[in-house]
Amino acid sequence: MNQAAKRYAEALFKSAQEIKEVEQIRQQLNVLKELADQHSPLKKMLSNPLLNKKEVANALHELTKKIKFSTLLSNLLQMLALQKRLSLLPKIFSYFEEITDQSQGILNAYITSAQQMNEKQKKALSELLGQKLSSQIKMQEKVNTDLLGGYIIRVGPYLFDNSLSYKLNKLNQSLKKVL
Repeated sequence: MNQAAKRYAEALFKSAQEIKEVEQIRQQLNVLKELADQHSPLKKMLSNPLLNKKEVANALHELTKKIKFSTLLSNLLQMLALQKRLSLLPKIFSYFEEITDQSQGILNAYITSAQQMNEKQKKALSELLGQKLSSQIKMQEKVNTDLLGGYIIRVGPYLFDNSLSYKLNKLNQSLKKVL
């Protein structure tokens, strides 16, 4: 399923790029995501495969027309409804965002730390990563108290593990070799 979502996102991006509406589509996807989060009837319509696919497609067409969404996005939503693939929307959103960021030279950095970082730490880390990777960095942080201290950073294919639990594990392995 993830591959299908990725293909839809890539096709949407290429089509949006051709008509120079990438940023507009990105904003509209965020609006749709917020609407679905705030309005449970819309969320149910997007996630319930038992609903009549033509009725769902028509409802989405009316919704996108009313809030003046791009024809490209409207057509995608209707097609997904008719193919009963609306469940792919969250992944399509995510992949589209990722592809758009990559096209603009922005790398997503996923930071897992033992405790919440303050703004000064986030800024310093973002600047350091930006310098090292020669890119603009968009950071997403989560807290995992199992790390004991330090952080783990994942940027694309790179993984930087500077956590206390990793260091203790390495020390433990070294001691086992010696003993």
